[in-house]
Amino acid sequence: MNKIVAILIFVLIGFNSSAQSDTEISRLIDSLSWKSITMSHSYHTFTLDYKDSVVIKLFEIGKQATKGLVNSIESPDKTVITHIILTNIYEPENGNDNLPISYVYKDCNDLIGWHHVYNGLIWEWYGSDSDYSISETEIDKINTYWSDRLNSGMQPWQNDVYEIFDKLHITDSIKYPCNRVYDNNSNQLVINDLIKLLDTEYPSVEFEQIFNTLGNDSVVSKYDDCFYISYGADGVDFRFDDKNNLTTLFFEPAYKGELIGGLTMSFAKDEIIKKLGTPDNERENWIWYDKNGIGIDFHDDKTIKTLQINGR
Repeated sequence: MNKIVAILIFVLIGFNSSAQSDTEISRLIDSLSWKSITMSHSYHTFTLDYKDSVVIKLFEIGKQATKGLVNSIESPDKTVITHIILTNIYEPENGNDNLPISYVYKDCNDLIGWHHVYNGLIWEWYGSDSDYSISETEIDKINTYWSDRLNSGMQPWQNDVYEIFDKLHITDSIKYPCNRVYDNNSNQLVINDLIKLLDTEYPSVEFEQIFNTLGNDSVVSKYDDCFYISYGADGVDFRFDDKNNLTTLFFEPAYKGELIGGLTMSFAKDEIIKKLGTPDNERENWIWYDKNGIGIDFHDDKTIKTLQINGR
């Protein structure tokens, strides 16, 4: 008899533990919102930093939270963070924490917002006082994806963020047409004149001379701790801190001017290393040189994606 009672107690304890766990999972998922998506940013790229304690707890719970997470996808304020959590649980290889952004311009150079993309899911942010938003189409897309992925064993989808951005640019250009064509004046710049601006305060006569050379086609992007003046047609961006000091110069493939050490944006990774020597720091698609404060990001084919020159 005592043995039977002991077994019943054990079963009841196990049942209560499971029920409490399900209750805890439901409570955690109920508290998810747009604010659960925490991130930092650097050079127009946002990076997920997972500072929300609820998100961290759901990561720890893992697959046991699957049912509740999938059921929450249809809630617009939970769709994105739910997708991020499910991706980290089931497809960590697709969980790229860097969130490149595709800007949305009105009247050619009036920046009104941007698109984020994470593992194929697209959402938007418009204006400094606006919340994030996501379309019903995207919610339905991701709801169908996880249903098929988990119930029928469908393989993870393969996403090309550049292909997604190309499609977004086409859609945005129809919604916000721009008929102006800007000239690329970057071949008129002198690299030493640009470098002299690092660690100096904007505005100044020197900045004005450079900006006049580039032309009247800049876009200003403001964040909490910095702002950028970007010349997309010329492939050069200027990053300023919250005290208006220039901290970093960024160059993209459109840039036709000279660079440090005789480099040009057409150089491939092996050519750069041959020219500048062994990097002081290196990852798969990134190298760094302490002496010049140069960091270079590469595409998978080892051509330059972005070259940055930093101040002190």
